[in-house]
This record gives sequence, structure tokens and C-alpha cells, in this order.
Amino acid sequence: MKPEYINHQYFNSYYYANIVNNLIINRWNFLGFVSQFFEIEPIASLIEPWQKKSVLHQFIYYVISTTIEDEAYDDAVEQLKIAKLRGNNELGSVYIEWVFENYQIECYSFKDFCPKDLHSIEEDDFYEYYIELILCSDIEGLYKKITEEVFYIIFNNRNLLLNFNWIVAGYIQDLNIDMFKEDFQENSVYLLKEGQLKRESIPEWVKHAVYFRDRGKCCLCKKDLSGTLSLSNEKEYDHIVPLSLGGSNDVTNIQLLCKECNRNKGDGKIFTSNLYEKWY
Repeated sequence: MKPEYINHQYFNSYYYANIVNNLIINRWNFLGFVSQFFEIEPIASLIEPWQKKSVLHQFIYYVISTTIEDEAYDDAVEQLKIAKLRGNNELGSVYIEWVFENYQIECYSFKDFCPKDLHSIEEDDFYEYYIELILCSDIEGLYKKITEEVFYIIFNNRNLLLNFNWIVAGYIQDLNIDMFKEDFQENSVYLLKEGQLKRESIPEWVKHAVYFRDRGKCCLCKKDLSGTLSLSNEKEYDHIVPLSLGGSNDVTNIQLLCKECNRNKGDGKIFTSNLYEKWY
């Protein structure tokens, strides 16, 4: 399998990862925000098994696009107020231009879009500028790049993955065949019964991703499963949130366990390990 790489700029990556984490861990405080995501991206369209653009990818993208647009607007308005207060002759580049520049993506500058005198610029000009960016720049490419960086960071956080997949499970448990009749009829084949997905064979790319994330060891007992130290230790790929409880066939819902720990975990239990081996 040919390795793939991302050009990780680490531009506010941990900041956005922390926002995603807080939304997931404290979902009851942000219930409206989280539920809105599942209205925009209905769960019936997200249950296709083993999508490389996972449900978590899509949630991260939603968080990033919402956060950047809100903060970029607020920052530009504050920047305008400060510039006017100090009597500057011009505004300078606004925050969103800086983000584009850090990711080496060209964008339409605010100065080109709004060649007004500093004291003639109004807050509505920024709003119109962001609409212009959506229409005429690669803002989607920008959000995708940041999404990949954030996913790269938080895919290693198994407890976050558990909590996110438990949220997803709550929506899957509400699924029934009638919900698929009009818009997502082809996806009804993935449903075993109301509130439960069918078990689908795990592809090799998922196994590789989980195996190397978990460093070839059982997440729970840390038994070596590489076959290097012992040939008798059998590795199994476990749904963190079981399918019977609404779990999904998604790369973020899989962990590496030994045969014994997987049997002890059973089908009706949800847990993972927060133990990670130190680098040195």
C-alpha cells in the first residue's frame, strides 16, 4: 500500500481540535450546534460503510467552516474599529487573508474587493466579502486542508472517538426504513433492522490505519499483536460502540484488541483505553 502524506502546517490545528473536542465532550451544552450538523448532513446519508471521508471528517469540516467564518468576521470588525480609533490610513490584510496565505492558497483580497477609504468601510462590507470568497475562491479547499490536519491530531484520541461515535449511535438508533423512502432509498440496504446497521467486512485500509494508530498492541491489555514476539496472540478489530447499540461501520469506531479482551468486552459494552505508550 502506497503511503499518503499531508503537508501539515500546524496553523491553529490544536486550537480547532480543542473546539471539536469541547463540542463532543460537552455535547449537552452545545446540543443545538451538534444537532444542526445532523440536519445539514442527515444521518441517513452518513451510514454508508467505511467512507474515507468519515462522519468525523464531515463534523470537523462543519466546525471549522463555521468557526473560521464567525471569527474572521468578528476579527475584521474589531480590526476596523481599532484602525479608525488610531486614525490609520488603511486597514491592512484581514484575518481570513492570513489564513489563506498560511496554506498557500490564493484568495481575493479585501482591498481589491472593497477599495473604499478606511473611514467609509462598514461592517456589512466584510459580510459581503466572505460571500465573495465562498463564490470566487477556493475556501472549500482551505477548509478541507485544515480538516485533514485536525483529523490527523484527534484520530489518536480514542476517548474522543468513543464519545463522538456514541453521539452518532444516538441518531442511528432512531433510524427506520420509512426515513429512506424518498431521499436515501439506496442506503436502506445498510440497515439490519430499526436502529441497527449490518455488519460489513472491514477493508484493509481501515485495518492498517487502526493497527498503526494503536501501534500493533491490544488497546486494553497492551499485549503485542504484531506477530513479532508471539504467534499465539490473535488480533481482532472491535467496534468501540457495538453495532447492537447503534455503532457505525466507520474507521473512527474501530480499535485493535486481542481475542481475549474482545471476548471479555462483549457486544453490549462500550469502552476503550486511555493508555498510550510514551515515545521514549
